[in-house]
Formats: sequence, C-alpha cells, structure tokens
Amino acid sequence: MYLAAMVAVLAVAVLALSFSDQGKEPPHQSLMDGMDLKVFGNVDGDRYLDEDDMAAIQHLVDTGATVTDSPYADANFDGVIDSSDVDVVRRVIAGEPVTLWHVNHHDVDGDGVTDMEIVSTRYPIESTIALGTGNNLMILYCLGIHDQVKGATYTTSADRGLYGDVYLDESRVVNLGKGMNDIELEGGRAGSSDVIAEEYVTALIANDSALCITNEDQFEAMGVDVVRIPAASADREDMTHAVMLMGLL
Repeated sequence: MYLAAMVAVLAVAVLALSFSDQGKEPPHQSLMDGMDLKVFGNVDGDRYLDEDDMAAIQHLVDTGATVTDSPYADANFDGVIDSSDVDVVRRVIAGEPVTLWHVNHHDVDGDGVTDMEIVSTRYPIESTIALGTGNNLMILYCLGIHDQVKGATYTTSADRGLYGDVYLDESRVVNLGKGMNDIELEGGRAGSSDVIAEEYVTALIANDSALCITNEDQFEAMGVDVVRIPAASADREDMTHAVMLMGLL
C-alpha cells in the first residue's frame, strides 16, 4: 500500500517529506498545511475532490507545471503532473475504482507523537474491517457507513446503548477478537474467521497509535489497505481530515 512516509517534525514551522523507496524529490512546501482533506489531487485544499480540482490540474498540465510547482496536483503520485492526474479525480467523481494517495496519521516511531505518512488506498472501499475503538466506530457510525464494516475487534463491555445492534451483533459484524494491538492473521483468516475473503474486504480502519495493528505489514501483504485516522484527536485540522477521508473513501 505505501511506498513513502511523511514524518511530522513538530520542532519546526513546517513538516518535511521523506520518501523511502521511490526516490522522488520532496515537495518544497509545508506538508499539506491547512488542507482540510489531505489527499493528493485536492489542489485547492478544501474538503472534496471535485470538478474544481479537475480544472485546476488541467490548467497546470496545459501550462507545463511540475510537482515542485504544485505537489498536490500529482494525484497518482508518480512525480509528474499530466492527464492521468486529471483522470484520478474524474474517477473519484464518477465513483469508479482508482488508487488514491493520502495522509495516514500514525505514530510510526512510537514516541507518542503522531506522524503523517503518505499511503495509497484503493477507492472506493465497499467492505472493510475495523479496529473497534469507540472513537473509530463513532466516526463510521455518524457518517452512516457502518454497514460497510464486516468485522471489528470489540468486547461485550462496550457501550451497548450505542453499538448493541450495530457492532456487537455478530450476525452483522464478525467479532475479530478483543485485542487492539493486532488482529491475528493466518492463512488469509482474520481471527478465526474468513471474513476478508467472504466479504471481499479491501481495507482495515485503525487509529494512529503505534501500539495498534503492529502487524500492518501482514495486512498489506494480503492486499488489505490499512487506513489510520486520529480518531481521538482534539485538533480541528486532524479531525476534519479524518472525517472527510472516511467519507471520501
């Protein structure tokens, strides 16, 4: 899923990009500073990928702009601004399958500070599993996309008043265990279930803690994109991105 990482450096006024495998020159701008939806292709930095972004990218193509000029116009994250970037946004608007590059919030190094990674996720997500922290489930429930969650970690001590017939009903959502650190994977099975294959799961929604889903590489290897959101953040910008990203994907 991901070929590169963005690490937030809080001691400086801007955030720096670090690319591990692709060898690309990092954008010489703040890391999506002030963007509501931190998704490549969202040129105007608002909360949507829409016709305005298509028009802006097409203008950049016509004028010969480069990723140095406008790094977030590179919707397919290949280092070049061209018609394929316009097509990514067009596909999103049409609801057609496409790969999106976006920010994940993740405490990568375990120092207690949430970093930002650039990762790819297959769009649209039609079937997912989730790390069953209350804040994660709350966001999915409030967005009205909880029916797409086919499996989750949870316990019977969770708030039944809110989740009793949604995430605690095992006829609707497979119980993947009680743990927050990992979801056991073996032979394509999650926990003791075949939910990934049976429900065509393409993503796992997790949070930003370094302690959660430490076996992320295993999910990636079996084709399940791990999307991490700062579901418990009190920062307006982080939470806006989290909610808008979930709604988009």
